[in-house]
Amino acid sequence: MTTAPGARTRIHHHGPCETSIYILAGRARYTWGPGGVERSMDADAGDFVYIPAGEIHVEENASADQPLVVVLTRNCPDSQVVYLDDVDAETTASK
Repeated sequence: MTTAPGARTRIHHHGPCETSIYILAGRARYTWGPGGVERSMDADAGDFVYIPAGEIHVEENASADQPLVVVLTRNCPDSQVVYLDDVDAETTASK
């Protein structure tokens, strides 16, 4: 998955699915918590990020000029995304 510079996902969770992410290139910022923005952490190329099932979160490209490239896996057979906001699709990451 590639996220454009400065772009971010909407506030969401993946239901019963756990997510593992490997950062291939760029710098990611993950925020999480009941509103999706209460806590945050950054991750760089070579880092792994684990998102538990049901965790409300936002993934953001923390760079203003470099794409964020990640590999992600989930322990569910299909993609489950539950959005919790009304953010315009232009601000979301490309898939």
